[in-house]
Amino acid sequence: MGWAVSSPDLAVHRPLPDAFLRLRQVCALTGLSRATIYRRMDDDTFPHSVPLMPRVVVWLEGEVRQWMAGEVARHRGAG
Repeated sequence: MGWAVSSPDLAVHRPLPDAFLRLRQVCALTGLSRATIYRRMDDDTFPHSVPLMPRVVVWLEGEVRQWMAGEVARHRGAG
């Protein structure tokens, strides 16, 4: 038997992020420089950071990995 979810918040299926990533980790994971990450964020072509505290921002690992997969698909489809 299954179960029904009545909450609209729970009805939306989104992948949960695995972890918060700091800038150094995002650079290592993507191979992009700090400047490129911030430039792409300004151009809305890279996931935006999430402020946790006044001087602490993080990226959601799931969003970064999804962006990476999209870039691979985009470049493979163009060739």
